[in-house]
Amino acid sequence: MTPPITTAHNRQIGSYFQHNYRQGEPIEVPLEVTDWIAWKNRKLRILGFYDKANMRFGKHKKTEDEPPRIHLRGDGDFPDASLSDGHLEFKVWLQHKVEEVSAGNCSPRFLAKQGRESERNDAMDKWQDLSRNLKGEFENHFLTSKNISNTRFRVARHLMLLRKIIGRVEPDFDSINQQYIMGKGLDFHLDFGSDGYSIVEKICRETIKILIAESRSSFPSSRELFQFWEVEAGCKQLRELAVQKGVAILEGDEGPDLTKKLVEAEVEPPEEWKKWVNISLPGMTFISQLSDRIATILNDSRTKAISFVDDGPYVLEKTCGLGDSEFDEIKSYEELKNRGFGSSNLSLDIPPEEITNQNAISLTYNILNMLLENGSLRQEYMTRKEFLEHFLDGDDSLEKSRGSKRYPHKLIFSESFKLKIEKSGYDEFKAGNEHPIYRWLRGEQIRWMYSPPAPHRSNKLNERGGLLSERNRKVIGGSHDTYESFEPPTPRCELSSEIIQSLNTLQKTQWEINLDFVSAFFDIELEAGKHLDIGGWDEKDAVIKVFKPKGKFSDVFTPIDTQSRENRTLVLEWARRIIEHNANVFWHSWICDFRGRMSPRCSKLSPHGDDLDRALIRFKEWKPIGDEGIDWFHVHVHNMMEGIRSPLLNRAAEKKQTFEARTKWVQKNLVGLRELARNPIENRVELQLDRYRSGKSEAFQRLACLIELNRLHDAYEESGEDWSKVKSGQPVYLDASCNGYQHLSAMFRDRDLAMKVNVINDDTETEVKPNDLYEIVTMNADQDDTQSFLRELLNTPEEVKTALKRTYSRETAKLPTMTRVYGSTDISKCLAGRNGRGKPRYGEPIPKTDAQREADEKSKEKIPQGAQDAYLDFVEGRGTYAAFKSFAKKDGWKNSENKAQKWVKILRDDHFLPLWNEGSGLQKAILEHDDRISKRFKDEWQYQPILTKLVADSYESAIGVSTSKAYDTLESALGLISKSCDGLHPGVSWELPDGFIVNNYYIKQHQADKSRGKMPCWRGSAYSALVPDWYKKEKTSKCIFNRVKELYSTSKLLDDELSDAIKGKLYSSLVRQILNKVDPEQTDGEADEIRRVLSHSDYTLLLYAEKEKGRLNKKKLKTGLAPNFVHSLDAFHMRSSINSLTDEIESLSFWAVHDAFGTHACDVPKMKEIVTTSFYDLHDSRNFRYWLDMMAERFGIDFSVDPIGMKGDQPLHLSDYFDGTVPLDLSEALDSTYLIC
Repeated sequence: MTPPITTAHNRQIGSYFQHNYRQGEPIEVPLEVTDWIAWKNRKLRILGFYDKANMRFGKHKKTEDEPPRIHLRGDGDFPDASLSDGHLEFKVWLQHKVEEVSAGNCSPRFLAKQGRESERNDAMDKWQDLSRNLKGEFENHFLTSKNISNTRFRVARHLMLLRKIIGRVEPDFDSINQQYIMGKGLDFHLDFGSDGYSIVEKICRETIKILIAESRSSFPSSRELFQFWEVEAGCKQLRELAVQKGVAILEGDEGPDLTKKLVEAEVEPPEEWKKWVNISLPGMTFISQLSDRIATILNDSRTKAISFVDDGPYVLEKTCGLGDSEFDEIKSYEELKNRGFGSSNLSLDIPPEEITNQNAISLTYNILNMLLENGSLRQEYMTRKEFLEHFLDGDDSLEKSRGSKRYPHKLIFSESFKLKIEKSGYDEFKAGNEHPIYRWLRGEQIRWMYSPPAPHRSNKLNERGGLLSERNRKVIGGSHDTYESFEPPTPRCELSSEIIQSLNTLQKTQWEINLDFVSAFFDIELEAGKHLDIGGWDEKDAVIKVFKPKGKFSDVFTPIDTQSRENRTLVLEWARRIIEHNANVFWHSWICDFRGRMSPRCSKLSPHGDDLDRALIRFKEWKPIGDEGIDWFHVHVHNMMEGIRSPLLNRAAEKKQTFEARTKWVQKNLVGLRELARNPIENRVELQLDRYRSGKSEAFQRLACLIELNRLHDAYEESGEDWSKVKSGQPVYLDASCNGYQHLSAMFRDRDLAMKVNVINDDTETEVKPNDLYEIVTMNADQDDTQSFLRELLNTPEEVKTALKRTYSRETAKLPTMTRVYGSTDISKCLAGRNGRGKPRYGEPIPKTDAQREADEKSKEKIPQGAQDAYLDFVEGRGTYAAFKSFAKKDGWKNSENKAQKWVKILRDDHFLPLWNEGSGLQKAILEHDDRISKRFKDEWQYQPILTKLVADSYESAIGVSTSKAYDTLESALGLISKSCDGLHPGVSWELPDGFIVNNYYIKQHQADKSRGKMPCWRGSAYSALVPDWYKKEKTSKCIFNRVKELYSTSKLLDDELSDAIKGKLYSSLVRQILNKVDPEQTDGEADEIRRVLSHSDYTLLLYAEKEKGRLNKKKLKTGLAPNFVHSLDAFHMRSSINSLTDEIESLSFWAVHDAFGTHACDVPKMKEIVTTSFYDLHDSRNFRYWLDMMAERFGIDFSVDPIGMKGDQPLHLSDYFDGTVPLDLSEALDSTYLIC
């Protein structure tokens, strides 16, 4: 373990921020540097911190005695005069270390243990302990004398050889302690703290890291806890709880009935029932990620070993190993060099690197089998909730139908494994006192940077920028690398020099943690029991221990779900590190997607993050705000305060106000706004800081904005009321008005739509105000049917009026309108789905109405009688769903699951109603209010889907009317192109004005092929050397079941029920029952063999067909074309604006979020001007026909003559869609006041 540092060092490290934070001043970064690692190495050699091999030497080798945080930050051997501004040497050194640790190439103990860092070292020590323990198990499992002497099992020999060759040339502690590596007359000496790891250690460390980092901790829900007690005789505990809580139950109620009533009554289970926590991760995630890491380790080690042998540092010997473990070293080396790592039956034409990659998957699968066999892990199938959280970030809108297929396997930490980790129980997790290894390894991901990023130059491997190490760099995100990995490559885009320039501009932006927000919202606990007072940053003389939300802010800060809570804890820990290690400055690495949209690689603590992320950050450089800048900051305050009511304000800020009116509102309410800022706890209800709210919120950003408003006016008064002397780093951003429709209006030259979305000013009004398309949609919505329905349901005309106002509001119309321009047609999802994007909540099934039954009877006639009989057998337990589904296949349906599900809806006697889920449009509009309207829809929830349909229908029509069906026109025209495309690369392409080319091209994955040759993670992939002889030939469940029958079919230890069962069809759970009966103490060797192989399972990895035609996704090409085209226009507008601003504004800092443009308040006027002219320049000479002709050229389509749709039996041409449209003179857009507002 790393010893703690000295008290003197403690004081220096704790006070580093106090002495080195320069408020409002950016770090001076040398512009000529393109390779920060080379720059750092050269500087540290000159200083005497590094030797010629770029390694610490002399006294600086020992971190605990000579901490880099002391010497590279101006408090040790190297004075400030010899270091760069802001101690960039340390920042680059630290960032490089973080990346090397992430890659598994060095020890994570690169900082001396001190204060809060002692928790990190506890986590790193535990990682080391678990890895060492696993290394022993790994060697005893894979590297036995028997396995090494097995000539057919090359894995063991190749691992031994790689460890020997590399360990001799680059010694590490593990290698020099191996007798077969030391050899006679060889002597190695390593200093404590050596960074190196052997190949076996690297594999074991990565295994532990992925297990912890990808795991999630979950507590059982109330329903799960109640269900646990359903099995109790008479359900005594549930009955007692119901009586105790006053829940009405019946004598005949069974377990499920009791659970349902307790859940509906929102009864909280007793605390003593909640004493477990599940820690798990998906099996396919473990295999996919660990196999990638092992492939990298094996390929890197193989390349290094070959270079050591061929270039001379290592001379091959006759044998490798000792005694019974000796083998032919030269032969094994030739195998390793010519055929790759491990054994292979693949063709001799396959490159050794690919063979190594395949064997990395096999090795990973067998490591997993080892962990299952030794009891570290157990497996179960995932629940739907777990599947959504792990793979879809909880967004059920992305879920595809699985039919009768089970969810994937999850790997659950066993109690024995949790005991090894320590602090892994329910009480620890509930109190937030779990072992720090969970927090630290789960936080070790691609993130913000301690140092300036490397500049991007191109997408070539050695010219990508961002992170410091070339291996970690990207310029195009998503699955682009996969598309380029095929032969020939099928890239989805070609970069332009302009996008490289804009990405580099964004990477140059320096950020800092908003200290004013932090001290207002959090209690700041320092080491040694100290606390930092509000505004007391200048007096900070000790390391920050933890940020905790002030008592009355704990509710709004604390999310409901565990994952979100962990994310918030991680973000605060990151903020702490930025302040402590870097004196409060950091950067982001930026990438783009194939459409050109730009984003940081880490969304946390960035403009792309959530409300807390955005509130926590501001620009490192503060600029004089000036007279114009303060007005724009006031506009920003108004935007944040819209809809907020408080007795301290004369009225709420309203939407659709002019910029001047917004500024005047702030000025009139300045006293009240400053009071809100000074006393946010007392005003937390008005500021929406009283409770946690799901979905999107701006409560934290609102508070940060108010705090800055108060600080600015304090500074103004202190400066003698001179705004040129007041500086601010608070980003001020303006959003485009329905950005997608803005582009459509300009391309279509549709003056009416352009006015609605503020591309041009509204000349129908005497005062130029911004238009609001969402409000226009609301006004155009036909409310008559909804009003009639509400009159029948509600008590008074006033209630009807109120319900209509809530239902048809700007807020409710926003998401359906906004998502339509990006291809969405499901308005009901916006109104009832989780957070407006997911699935609705489903209530208990209810009987079908007579009308529904009558309609179903007619539909039944089309369902084969055999299918109807099979369904009845299935629901009554006599048959299987698969047997029922088989009739859909026979019926000629390619997608039999969709057909089967349609049949189920017809054949069921009841049906489920889609209700308003958390965060949906109507849930927020109706249910969040505490009145009789809300109560009626809660109590009589069967009316919710009726209102959903009525509102969805009216909004669908209103969106079409309000937008002149612009998106329908776009889809129709592009649909003709997508139909003409065969899907082969490049799909449908277009080139943006800067030369950026988008290839609208999609591929899809498949699962295991028939031979499973490229799916080495199924039962048959278990190494034969590691399984019993009776299992080697087949390696199937059938083989296991036959073995059980062979050994135990006549056993007298079995009871009558099991004796009968063993003669029939066996399955895994039944085999376990039999083994527990015949070998309860688990001492029998033959039973143990069965248990071990029974733990093996099949895991699915997603693959791509070798031939391009086999991997095409034509459906996605068609559905993605229109939204991707609009996104590409968004993206170009953003980057062209940024590049123009770079030329106009000195030291530009920029806040970019797709259609939100932000910068310093003083630079907003120039930003608005540039954004407007860039929009005009994009569309001035390019109408819709320009883009269509470009895309259609290779398909021979002529839009002058080829129809793009039909009206009845009459063809419709492109020109027909614009009949009656008032043409737009695009030059009017140059005078737009509210293009962004």
